Amino acid sequence: MDRISGLPDELLCHILSFLPTKFAFTTTLLSKRWTPLFYSLPVLRFDDNKFKDFQTYDRFYSFLNNLMIHPLSINQAHPLKTFRFKQCYYSHRLNLFSRSKDIHNINTWVEVTIRIPREKDIHIINTLLEVAIQRRVEKFDLKLCFHTLKPIIFISKTLTILKLLMLKVGNDTSCVNLPSLKSLKLNRVRFENWNDYINFLSSCPNLEDLRLKSIHCRKLDKNNASKTVFQKSLALSKLVRLCIGSTDDFFKVISNFSNLIHIKLWLSPLHCWDDVVKLLRLCPKLQILYIKTFSRTTSTKEWTCPLSVLECVSYHLKSCTISTSSLTDWANDIRYVQYILRNARLLQDMTINFNGVSYEGMVLEKCQIIEELSSCPMISPGCKLSFDFFRRSLYR
Repeated sequence: MDRISGLPDELLCHILSFLPTKFAFTTTLLSKRWTPLFYSLPVLRFDDNKFKDFQTYDRFYSFLNNLMIHPLSINQAHPLKTFRFKQCYYSHRLNLFSRSKDIHNINTWVEVTIRIPREKDIHIINTLLEVAIQRRVEKFDLKLCFHTLKPIIFISKTLTILKLLMLKVGNDTSCVNLPSLKSLKLNRVRFENWNDYINFLSSCPNLEDLRLKSIHCRKLDKNNASKTVFQKSLALSKLVRLCIGSTDDFFKVISNFSNLIHIKLWLSPLHCWDDVVKLLRLCPKLQILYIKTFSRTTSTKEWTCPLSVLECVSYHLKSCTISTSSLTDWANDIRYVQYILRNARLLQDMTINFNGVSYEGMVLEKCQIIEELSSCPMISPGCKLSFDFFRRSLYR
């Protein structure tokens, strides 16, 4: 036996977990000693967008099917730390296969064009997820080209991190149970309706980090839903960090974020600064606030400061960033910044980020804004007011 094969199983599995899964699998060709090691790997990563032709793609899914139905996978006692599966865009596959000279791939081109996944591939994906759940997976990272997930993925006592990109969630989320989930990121995820969306979020009682972007679902039927239920559903008391692209309904169903200290908010064209104030009232311990505004996100109505100073602004807020892509009708934005400067006792930095506004463009407007804000009195003696002309990403 060689020296490497003589190392403990735990150490070998740890080493193999740093390799791409397909390379780790090749070690099973060395000897029988390595086969059970591969099936007990704590990290599995699969990506189906790196194929030259359809035959390679098809072999990939055959490999997945054989892998996950193997007895060593099904009866695996070792827990799974990370499971990542990323299914490529079908439009990308179309470009890839269209370069092929193999005329027999014409059926594949048609299949790709209409963007319908093959039934057997969907079955294999669901089998993958079921086996991962059985292995007590702790981290899921999934991108599935709007494939509808089976409810089983949302019933796990061990899952702590969940990242979902470009997929659909089934129309019954009442069974969702993720008591250990700490971090949830949803990007371009589709729900059947708002009931399912809110139920999904409410089933993560210990959530600490929540990031939402481009969530699609039908409007809430207010005639068939209890307002109290929806307020209770989003009372995520343990949430510490929130990053959201705002939607009208999301603002209405928020109830209480008593421990939230960090917010990144993408302020949509449907909202005004009054909506931000309503949100901040629910976050009494907020320390870091980042707001991205777009043209024109607010109404033409002049914004009026709250009669009473918000608790988080007066006693906790330390950092505030306002990022804009337009300087048109920026009067209300200025009033909001002035409100923060005059009332945030512990504020350490206020940053105005002219995101998307060219450095050379609208020079006069930028100078006027800088002059007006620089002359505003600040209640915090240690506050630093700065102006940034470079792009920043909200969802970093």
